[in-house]
Amino acid sequence: MAPLGNITFYADDPARLARFWSAVFGYPETAWEEPLRSELQAAGLTETDLFHRGLAEDPSGVGPRLFFHHATAPKVGPQSAAPGCPEYYYQLRDPEGNEFCLQ
Repeated sequence: MAPLGNITFYADDPARLARFWSAVFGYPETAWEEPLRSELQAAGLTETDLFHRGLAEDPSGVGPRLFFHHATAPKVGPQSAAPGCPEYYYQLRDPEGNEFCLQ
């Protein structure tokens, strides 16, 4: 089985959720550092976009990178991740019914 690349979550508070999952995996808190910051901006994201997103990343590069996107509306029920998922992904649900993508 191929290793996971990225996992994308939709959240009401992406930064808080990124801190939570960082703690779960034992990852240090992560900021949008180079070269990832420039890569995302070259792909069309703005500073405002990055402010409304979160990141948790394995410093050894072995574990998956976790992206947290701001939900476009208050979460009332399960969130669909399909619109923001990359082209090749598996779409799953967490125990609360929220969808997330494995790439």
